Amino acid sequence: MNLIPQGTILVATPFIYAMIIPLLVFDLCVELYQRVVFPLLGLPLLSRQEYIRQDRHRLPYLNPFQKAGCLYCGYANGLLQ
Repeated sequence: MNLIPQGTILVATPFIYAMIIPLLVFDLCVELYQRVVFPLLGLPLLSRQEYIRQDRHRLPYLNPFQKAGCLYCGYANGLLQ
């Protein structure tokens, strides 16, 4: 049961998905940092697969918009973890 009014969701959605740009910039910076600094310090590179999980979009009962939301959410939460 959805307790959030539909109008609120429509207003919030552009702000939620606009965060993809800062997230991609952050991802690039973290990846460059890891690729340059970790070898210099003798540290092993971290595996992105341990943090970024992309599996919930496979649920058969989701519509295409919900599946895209699951991909975005999995990427964002894994990146920030």
